[in-house]
Amino acid sequence: MRISGPVAVSTTKWFSVCLLYLQLQNQYFSLFHVIFTSYHVLLAMYLCTLLRHYGTLSCLFLHYISSYT
Repeated sequence: MRISGPVAVSTTKWFSVCLLYLQLQNQYFSLFHVIFTSYHVLLAMYLCTLLRHYGTLSCLFLHYISSYT
């Protein structure tokens, strides 16, 4: 069954508006993600100074864990 005529045009318009909305929402989300990630980087650096005797590998592990929680 093919969709043709005004229904197809309105569906295409709705789809493009939806994509635009998702794109804008993604930009705001990425801005929030940058702030959130920088907070985690600072937290990981602080934890690294506390746990310096464990070495660089644990720092990378902590940063990896904190960036995915």
